Amino acid sequence: MSLTSDLIDSIKAIYSQKKSKEEIIAEIAGSLAAFKGLPVKNVLRDVRAVYNLCCDFLSDNETTSSGIEVSALEELGIKTGSKSDRLYKAIIKGDDEQYKRLTKDAKNIDTMIRKGLRENDSRVGEAAQARIDGDFNKYKTLVKEIISDGFSQDNVVAAVNNFRNFYIYSFFLNTK
Repeated sequence: MSLTSDLIDSIKAIYSQKKSKEEIIAEIAGSLAAFKGLPVKNVLRDVRAVYNLCCDFLSDNETTSSGIEVSALEELGIKTGSKSDRLYKAIIKGDDEQYKRLTKDAKNIDTMIRKGLRENDSRVGEAAQARIDGDFNKYKTLVKEIISDGFSQDNVVAAVNNFRNFYIYSFFLNTK
């Protein structure tokens, strides 16, 4: 049934004004080939992904290893995370070019970094819990570890405090 449905959708695409002739031909060819058991759509998608990756890499744009990774994953339909996630990863990897690219037009860089820390670094939650428990040696050790990865002390402490405040707030909401 899905083969027939794909073919019908491909034929309907002929009348679509949103797709180019090449896209329509590729879609119909892929649907017809599927009846013979040939994975034309998959092959075309992968070839298109490699082609786009090569074009991005060979263009005059500056390309970083993180940028190539994000580009490749997005072309293959894999989500790469939010800008905060990518900024966190750029700082961890020491990828200054990716950091500059992500923060070029950003107005709230510290907020993005703090969000990236909270969502990607389990040590932030551990440090918050240590502070709640009164284990200040563990708290200081964890904060220093995160700072040594390339984050500013202000951002690390703010991320931990925000995490801790959220934890405390949600605790009181969940108790009656």
